[in-house]
Amino acid sequence: MNTATLHRLFALQPRGRIFEDLIAGLAAAALRPGDLAVDGGARHGYHTWPLALSVGATGRVLAVEPMPDLAARLRLAALARGLTRVEVVEAALADRGGSADIQWPRHSGGDSGPQPRPSPITPGTARIAVRMLRLDDLLDGTLQPWRFAKLDLEGGAVQALQGAQAAIARWRPILVLESGREIATQAYGYSREDFFALFARLDYRLVDLFGGRFGPAQWTAEPMPGYLAAAPEGSADAAFVARHLAEAAARVAQAAG
Repeated sequence: MNTATLHRLFALQPRGRIFEDLIAGLAAAALRPGDLAVDGGARHGYHTWPLALSVGATGRVLAVEPMPDLAARLRLAALARGLTRVEVVEAALADRGGSADIQWPRHSGGDSGPQPRPSPITPGTARIAVRMLRLDDLLDGTLQPWRFAKLDLEGGAVQALQGAQAAIARWRPILVLESGREIATQAYGYSREDFFALFARLDYRLVDLFGGRFGPAQWTAEPMPGYLAAAPEGSADAAFVARHLAEAAARVAQAAG
């Protein structure tokens, strides 16, 4: 993708939800009735409800949200929509079980998480005790095939994936993760080498949200969307993810003129 197209896409994001729509489109194309999808960091359910439609009545969506008020609202919304296939899990996805305090900046719930993140406004931050949960434990014994996960965990996706290695090895799902790059590594105490080593162990190929290969050479590249996608290296899914995102991004850019 050329530089002009990249800048056009980034210019569109403040006026809409271009990045989120690319994620939703990928999920809709990948999922089939009867599949299982994980919405990690579900918040207000922007991705939860389309995922529920894609997996159908025989599928299942695990909407994982650590903030008690947001989890409660998700449960009420699922009930109101009659979506019994949506299970709201009040927990923070991590590499261990137990409990931990997470930060909650009152001005920006999007910055919440176990580790503090830089924030332009700091009127006060509360600490809330939440349950920590490994995806390996959450998915143990599941009957539906785990096909897709969106992990928007405010920098904590690496820890969540470290706690999901057995389930990933079994199901080989398509993954979409929020990536803070250097901000996340500083907050959670790992390096870029650790980041890429994890995906090497999983044998997964990373691409950016526009379908371009994401490796160590792209770690500091700008502009770069805050989300990455990953699929098993050399698989049909890896080719599908890269092609679908590239074509979808190109259509968005072309429509914007």
